[in-house]
Amino acid sequence: MAISRRSDGVERLLRLCLAAPPLRLALLFLLGLWLIGCAATTADREAYRLGLKHYDQGQYRAALAAFEQALATDPDNPQYQKAVSDVKAAIAARSGGEGPPVPPEVAEIAARAGREAAETGKPVYYDSTDGVVRVEAEPLASADPRCRRVKERMFRGGELIQEQIREICEE
Repeated sequence: MAISRRSDGVERLLRLCLAAPPLRLALLFLLGLWLIGCAATTADREAYRLGLKHYDQGQYRAALAAFEQALATDPDNPQYQKAVSDVKAAIAARSGGEGPPVPPEVAEIAARAGREAAETGKPVYYDSTDGVVRVEAEPLASADPRCRRVKERMFRGGELIQEQIREICEE
């Protein structure tokens, strides 16, 4: 019986809309807004789920991009705000706030790569034998002719874990 009442109510609403064109336009407008809202909600949820997946895999920068996309769609969502805050904290912790971000041996290899890049003026790359860690050193322009600037980047599992620009000068 409740189903027939709903059907009667919907039928009355449709008759009213057909009889009054301005009301029909208003109803169509509201229906369109509702559909747009549903699409946006789906998009932000998908972005949030993708962010969780990246976060669980330790891909914090990709997670941050996905969480920020979700937050842009729904800026007042506290769950998305917390996710962005948490992943930024994880990135900060990984880049030096809590213990060394890379083992000392890898830091020494990065320094060596930086010196080689400064001497040769060409990029230098080192990969660990297991393929997990990669060190890159790229020479940059320098205003001082006695010094060379080098960008050193260290990756673990394809994720950037540290980047620094050093100036290497002649002694």
